[in-house]
Amino acid sequence: MSWYEVRDTLLGQNYKKQDVKRALGLAAVCQHEDALWLTDMCSRNNVTSAWEISCLFLRYGSDARALCFSAAIAGDEERMRQSARMGYAFAQAWLAKRGRREEIKEWAQKAAAQGERDGYCCLHTKEGFLRASELGCVESMKAFALLLGESDPQRFFWLGRAASHGASLEFRKEFHKQVCLGRPDTVFAIGRALKGHVNFEANKLFGIQYGYNWVFGSVKLAIDFFEARILAVRHAVDAWTFVGMRLHVVKDIRRMIAELIWKARDRE
Repeated sequence: MSWYEVRDTLLGQNYKKQDVKRALGLAAVCQHEDALWLTDMCSRNNVTSAWEISCLFLRYGSDARALCFSAAIAGDEERMRQSARMGYAFAQAWLAKRGRREEIKEWAQKAAAQGERDGYCCLHTKEGFLRASELGCVESMKAFALLLGESDPQRFFWLGRAASHGASLEFRKEFHKQVCLGRPDTVFAIGRALKGHVNFEANKLFGIQYGYNWVFGSVKLAIDFFEARILAVRHAVDAWTFVGMRLHVVKDIRRMIAELIWKARDRE
């Protein structure tokens, strides 16, 4: 996950703003082998800017990683194809997204077989979208969510995750209707997603100005419901702990039951 954060920031992808200096700072504390390679190469050459790093990648043309990153920056499909043929998973996933239609599946499968996040996404399966979502792919979060039922709490969990990373359109289009329908577990999921991402004074959801003031009634209702249920479950955990101690229940059993109560907080 930390390497994907580096890579996305370096290239300005996956809803990240390109920031080479920040990416190199993140790479310096990341133990992924590609991050170690990037840090070593850039520190030896005193590289700090996007222009410098793109020139540096070109100098290492025999390295599959350098080929891939220089190709990604320049949009050079031939260099990307060379890196992919050398077996670099990110290059294979890149071609699965942008290459020829007849080879998309083959490149996606090769990338996914190496555990590459974007390769999972390009499989275009429910399982692939879920795995890529768990690895932080924002487009996969949306794609997986939209395969679920309209009132499925997991739909709003993943739409909320995508919204928190800058892709909030689908969440903002759907949440009001579901709050009005009033299914408790769905409203809880919506409230959890909205918590911390609302500016009532500026009429903003996830940093986006929202022109429909009446929608904020649903926003407040969902957040209030989420907070009330969290508080109620905390009281239930405290009550069980007190009862368990009075009955001399073994500590490990008390803790296990308390965890079960807490995990049930998003269920009807």
